[in-house]
Amino acid sequence: MNVEELVERHPQVFHTTSATAWPSVQRHGLLSTQRLIELFGLDAAERGRLLGAPHTHSAVLRAPGLPPAVIRDQKPMKFPAEKIDPSSSPAEYLAGSTPVR
Repeated sequence: MNVEELVERHPQVFHTTSATAWPSVQRHGLLSTQRLIELFGLDAAERGRLLGAPHTHSAVLRAPGLPPAVIRDQKPMKFPAEKIDPSSSPAEYLAGSTPVR
């Protein structure tokens, strides 16, 4: 299915998020994990923890001058090998920087 067909068949898209994150979504839009990490200026260790493997608990990000953001857990994610574009890697998928099938 191409983008045009997807939009034609499903003109509305829904996304659920934590109520804690709503002010951040309103202010910055819906951001990938990678973009949230950049925005909040997380250090290398925290960056690696959040991008290196699927996380089983949500993480609330906080920084002065920013509304909190929540990186949701990925426990519901099933069959990731079927979701990852063959030209990408699991780390790119988890970071939100790769297309999905």
